[in-house]
Amino acid sequence: MRFFFLLIFGFISFNSEAENKHHIVFHLQHLNLDIPLAQMIHVSNSNDSLRVDRLKFYVSNIEYLVNDSVSIKSNKGPQLLTWQKTDVQNAKIELLDSLQYTSIRFRIGIDSIYSVSGALDGDLDPSNGMYWTWQSGYINVKLEGFYSALQGLHAFEFHLGAYRFPYAGSQTLVFPFNGTGDLHLCIDLGQFFKTQTVIKNPKIMSPGQNALEISNAFSHSIYLMNP
Repeated sequence: MRFFFLLIFGFISFNSEAENKHHIVFHLQHLNLDIPLAQMIHVSNSNDSLRVDRLKFYVSNIEYLVNDSVSIKSNKGPQLLTWQKTDVQNAKIELLDSLQYTSIRFRIGIDSIYSVSGALDGDLDPSNGMYWTWQSGYINVKLEGFYSALQGLHAFEFHLGAYRFPYAGSQTLVFPFNGTGDLHLCIDLGQFFKTQTVIKNPKIMSPGQNALEISNAFSHSIYLMNP
């Protein structure tokens, strides 16, 4: 009987702990729906359609701020978020608990130190398909698919990275957040494809000015969702 009670108590404690976890939740597109990525998604009033075959990007350097000053820095390394054809729209990163803060800051992409550190493992393992060479470093964002408004075959392929000046492509974002519940962010690719550099350069596979501008357009397509 005592064992049975402990088992139930442990189960309740575990569930309570899980419910208290907080996350950054990324929602692809502007609808919070569990829709397979390969489905054609209407994104404009002109009947243009978008299909995402692959989306990967790193989130790193998470910092918890109090009135714009750093309260604590996460000790976790870069985390790779991945959407594939059969995935649903949402992906999440776990945050620290029991902290008092007013906003959260993080980087889309990774710090240059990782690109010059040789072969790494985990989310930074080259087998994840996010590493170019030691000269170019890691890919911060990989986005591939089909958009009907593009010329030619309508396909797009963006491999965005670089860690060297002047084309270092990682982007820093800050959002108000007090640690209550989850932080819900939208990745609005409809907004992303309004950028002329994106439309005119549907295939970017190496560092440069266009890659930098498109990296900036991707970060600007991420915004805070209404609670």
